[in-house]
Amino acid sequence: GAPTGISGAPGAAGSFQIPYLGGPGAIVKWGTSATVSATSAAISFPVPFPTACDSVVVAITLGGLATQAHYVTGVSTTGFNIFWSTASSFTVFWVAIGR
Repeated sequence: GAPTGISGAPGAAGSFQIPYLGGPGAIVKWGTSATVSATSAAISFPVPFPTACDSVVVAITLGGLATQAHYVTGVSTTGFNIFWSTASSFTVFWVAIGR
């Protein structure tokens, strides 16, 4: 079936649900978060996942930096933590899939 419960807009946080036959389906959420000059940030989902967050994919703006290694830890129903290699301010763009 078609995605249901679509909310949000391009450039803003949002979500939708992909139905499964015989089940509630997967929930896809997206958003952005500005960081301060540091090497980590705690990102909260605008609305928590009801059961679990199974995957988070992030992209970051690089500004004047040539490279910026980053990784995600502490994924939960309410958010995740992101760490990066050089203290700087930028925007984190994220997509999360859960149930």
